[in-house]
Amino acid sequence: MPTFKFTAQDSQGKMYTDTVYADSLVAARQKLLKMNVNPQTIALDEGVAKASGGWLTRISHHEMLTFYSSISIAINAGGSLRESLQAFADQTTNAKLRMLLEDLVRLIESGKSFSDALRQHTQYFSNDFISLMAAGEKAGTLAEMLNSYAHYSEKQAKIRAKARGAAIYPLVMLTIAAVVVIILTTVIFPKFISSFNIPFDQLPPLTQYVSIVSQAFIGHWLELLLGVPILFFAAGWWVNKTPQGTKFMHWFQFNAPLFGGLMKKFYVSRFAHVLGGQLKGGVPGLSALKVVRDVTDNVYFQKIIDDVIDSIRSGGTYAAPLRKHPDVIPPVVALMFSIGEKTGSIAEVLEKIGNYYDDQVSATTEVLVSLMEPLMIVVMGVTVTIIAVSMFLPIFNMTKMIK
Repeated sequence: MPTFKFTAQDSQGKMYTDTVYADSLVAARQKLLKMNVNPQTIALDEGVAKASGGWLTRISHHEMLTFYSSISIAINAGGSLRESLQAFADQTTNAKLRMLLEDLVRLIESGKSFSDALRQHTQYFSNDFISLMAAGEKAGTLAEMLNSYAHYSEKQAKIRAKARGAAIYPLVMLTIAAVVVIILTTVIFPKFISSFNIPFDQLPPLTQYVSIVSQAFIGHWLELLLGVPILFFAAGWWVNKTPQGTKFMHWFQFNAPLFGGLMKKFYVSRFAHVLGGQLKGGVPGLSALKVVRDVTDNVYFQKIIDDVIDSIRSGGTYAAPLRKHPDVIPPVVALMFSIGEKTGSIAEVLEKIGNYYDDQVSATTEVLVSLMEPLMIVVMGVTVTIIAVSMFLPIFNMTKMIK
């Protein structure tokens, strides 16, 4: 939403300049008049408008974490939601974040709930955050929900940062390997083989195979350059836009070699954190489970939650339906649910489950990324060796013929 700069006269007759947040120039003028401010001039603030669209003022994940924590602290200290949002908007130096927060304030002032206001900005707020805030509003535990989500998001951010940092070296190795292979197959290999002036059908089989790949790179480089991105785009469209593709991807998440176990741990961790945070905040179990289901983006894990919802609705337990899915839910998790239900401390148990699987996800991520480094070296070494051997095999054959 645009920011408008205006000049007006204060009660002492002095002119001053300020800004107002509105949908249009007319709306900005009307908003000022309602505030008993009669603007002398008013125009779109081009500086803010230009900055808000640039990469320098993107809202970082760290800024969002600070926002969650700060609003939670302010509300716990006795401040209203509107006052807390406005105070944070006044102190932030990020133009885009300030505009976002001021719009949330405007929507709340117009009578919308916090969760409804968040739904107007889904490009910044995830579905799970919006659903949790809606549950917190209904239960009167908005501050607790904000605090819980801030802690959860911070842990997830640390895991992502650790994974990104550890993945840099393997990615560099992969890039170097790709460049080396392309240069070898399209430049060095053709020149080297052509120097022997040997007919193709008299070349060793391995050299023939590499030559076919080389000619494919050289003769169809444009098709490959355009085709590979198009193929990835088509695969992404199929996965994201078709029920069959989405279901396949969700199945693959849990069954992919090496990464399947990691994804299961991730979903168990999120399930425990989101459900536990709500139960701790006083949200009824059935309502909390429905929110968890809404924020879960895997249809197979949604089916597990549906079974738990049916069990709770019919007077059953959490643990019983979880035991029916040992391929995704570890038996120890179902056992801890059972203990938590018997002792009346299920929220505390869920917090421990979430923390444990956070550590598991972090440790597993480190192991998988560390395995990528030697794997890249092996793949690069084998590929270069095959190309090198295919280049020198004709020499060996010629040497044998001379002897």
